[in-house]
Formats: sequence, structure tokens, C-alpha cells
Amino acid sequence: MIKFKHQFNPEYTPDIGETNDQASQTTPDMSLTVKTLLSNHTRGIHSNIKTYDGEYFGDSEIPQFDDIADAHNYKLDLKAKLRETEKTIATEIEALKQANIKAAREKALADKQIQPTPLETPPEPPPPSSET
Repeated sequence: MIKFKHQFNPEYTPDIGETNDQASQTTPDMSLTVKTLLSNHTRGIHSNIKTYDGEYFGDSEIPQFDDIADAHNYKLDLKAKLRETEKTIATEIEALKQANIKAAREKALADKQIQPTPLETPPEPPPPSSET
């Protein structure tokens, strides 16, 4: 039989713990009363206290279903939204690739100082006639 150590056991010896030998990091006169904290909060004055807020995604509320058909329809709607989002992402990635290619071409042209050749060359002017 396994015995647990607890305070009601006669052989129980409590853990001594540890002693803090470091200097205190408390800064004098940096405390605020509850009244001051509440007053600052209502006025919108934020303190430098770090707070952790939960993640809230307002547009993705998960509904509670009473019927399995409703859950199935919701699943189909989510899959349709997923396909639409993936298409949007793919088109944006393709647009970025095209923009990067265009920028690379322009940079190469600027670096080499090569003028792009036009598709049609203008007709050459006729030679000057020597009529005297």
C-alpha cells in the first residue's frame, strides 16, 4: 500500500522551501490603490501592466446544432468557403509572382541599360537627293 505524505501523517516533515538572498526589486512609491486603478481604467489611462487577452475571432463563431442535417450543411458551407479562400490565395500568389517577374525584368533592363527593341522599326528616311 502506498502512503501519501500529508500534514496529518505523524512522520510528515514539511518542505523547508528556499530563502531569497537577492536584493528586492521593489521600487518605492510605485504602488496604486484600487480606486486609482479603477479611475484610470474608466478614463482610458492604461498602466504598463502586461495583460493577456484571449483570442477572439468574431467572424468564426461555432454554432450549436440540434440536428445532424444542420451540422452537415454547415460543414458543406465551410468547405465551400475554404475552396473560395484557396482560389483567392492562389490568384494573389500568381499576381505576386507576375509582379516579381516584371520587377526583375525592369531591374535587369536598368542594370544593363539595354533598350527594348520595338516590334516594328520605323521606316528609314530617303537619302538626300543631289539635284543641282
